[in-house]
Amino acid sequence: MNPKKKPEPKVPGELAVGELHPAAHDALRWVANKSPADLAMWQESFSSCALANNRLAEVCSGTLARIMSGKPVGERYVLGLAWAMRGSIGQETDPGKVKLTCKKCGVPWGKCKHSKK
Repeated sequence: MNPKKKPEPKVPGELAVGELHPAAHDALRWVANKSPADLAMWQESFSSCALANNRLAEVCSGTLARIMSGKPVGERYVLGLAWAMRGSIGQETDPGKVKLTCKKCGVPWGKCKHSKK
């Protein structure tokens, strides 16, 4: 018997056909580890934004619905969902600005003693 061989990429540094992105499992685990209440909040937020023809929200809403119902989901959808969720955490009311704060002291990044090293 031949053990199942891992697909070999044609070009070093690229994924082989059929090979999952190494971060896909971590992204799915990150999303799935959210509480049911958090997932429902995200689903409601994405669904609401999707009504305004926000394509990212449309895709994320569908992806999250598939994950929550246990249906199969493609890796790029999972990676996109996790990226969208993580990118939304900590944003101010202006979606173009991201609020960065120091994890050690909670002061805005650049104004705390830790960011000036």
